[in-house]
Amino acid sequence: QEAREAALLQLRREMQRLRLIQAETKAAEQARTEAANRSKHNYAVEYWSEEACKLLVQLGLAGNRYLKFWSQSILLEGYISAGPSNASVRVVYTQRPRNLEDDELWSLLYRNMSRQASLTTLVERASEIASKQGLEIPDDFICPITLNIMCDPVLASDGHHYEYSAIAQWLRTHSRSPLTNGAMQADDLRTNAALRSQIEQWVKNVIEL
Repeated sequence: QEAREAALLQLRREMQRLRLIQAETKAAEQARTEAANRSKHNYAVEYWSEEACKLLVQLGLAGNRYLKFWSQSILLEGYISAGPSNASVRVVYTQRPRNLEDDELWSLLYRNMSRQASLTTLVERASEIASKQGLEIPDDFICPITLNIMCDPVLASDGHHYEYSAIAQWLRTHSRSPLTNGAMQADDLRTNAALRSQIEQWVKNVIEL
């Protein structure tokens, strides 16, 4: 009897060990699958944030906006838009690092959006100062549609830079460049981080005069 009970106990322990191995294997496989999915094109994530929705509207990004930026040597690329509710933001990544979770990526995105909103306010202030003091504004900083300093410069397929919200609005009702009359699509717009950095530095210098 004792031998039988010992054998049953040993069998139960072996079955528990096998179940534990199976669970660990399944968890590892699931983690590999999720990592692989995150590296694929068109990986969609919805983030719930009322503040982010307000930023989207403020920045004119409520539509399906192409985004691409570097942050701490991390490249994020894809499309951002308002989610199906008034309290969410939908991001479709076309390129993203495998080693970062969705929440970490959202933190980078939100900081980038907040920075853009702050720049909009500072640009308006610098423009007023430049106008009052007769300071020259570099031609490259001016959007050919709004004739104002750009806060979110994008390079279009016609080789010219525009304020994103202005050219996006133009392309909702036109399919050609406002300058060259060449064919143009919203998907061809590309953020110019270098030009934006130059504008930011100029704005800072003007405000500190």
